[in-house]
Amino acid sequence: MTADGHYDTINDEAVFYDEGDTDNPADAMRPHDSQSPHSSTYHHHTKPIRAFRPRLIFCPLFAWNAITGGKFIAPMLEHLSPNFTEGMIGLTLSIQYAIVALLAGWGGRLADMEEKQSSWGWGRLKVLCWGILIGTISFLGHNLPAMLRSTDGDDALDNSFQYWDYFEMTWHIAMRSLWAVSFVLTAPAMDGLTLAHLECIDGASQMDFGKERMWGAAWWGLGSLVAGFGVDYCGFDFLSALAI
Repeated sequence: MTADGHYDTINDEAVFYDEGDTDNPADAMRPHDSQSPHSSTYHHHTKPIRAFRPRLIFCPLFAWNAITGGKFIAPMLEHLSPNFTEGMIGLTLSIQYAIVALLAGWGGRLADMEEKQSSWGWGRLKVLCWGILIGTISFLGHNLPAMLRSTDGDDALDNSFQYWDYFEMTWHIAMRSLWAVSFVLTAPAMDGLTLAHLECIDGASQMDFGKERMWGAAWWGLGSLVAGFGVDYCGFDFLSALAI
């Protein structure tokens, strides 16, 4: 146990203690049932993740965000769907950010619930991975209308322009909405992982959260720079390759 009484190790596994109000000091230092390796809810088929510097995930995650949800989305949609007007693009992005604002709290609660039901570190990491998978699929899904256009031909689509225009708008809104759900999952899961791991690293504390996140911001800029040059020289297919 550390001097500040935040955690101890049992067989080299991090175990957090409840700091709730209590008159009995022994009760205050009792491990959470969901985090104790000796608890019936502890998953013995997986081992707790050893603490690591969160920047190792922040860097690729922020670069991925810059590609799949950054400033290239609007010109990419305009390129993929000629009938997708600027007003429709604006509406699509507005719905995306509205979903993020409305569901942000839900994503955090889901990550916490998964963490309580898993070995230490695995719950939030699982939510993070699911969020990245959903976001990647939704980003690649924007290519479907263009693929259908090349398959059916422009003439066939022109004969049913109203239907096709409606389909494109609905499809791209659905894909950006799905990406918004992925962001709702990845952001709180990553923040929770960061705080938990910093608490377990020697010489670090939760006060270092900003330093770790700074690495992500740097890679957001780097990802945007690489994506920009790639789009100029290779087209928007370059973004799809990076997302994968």
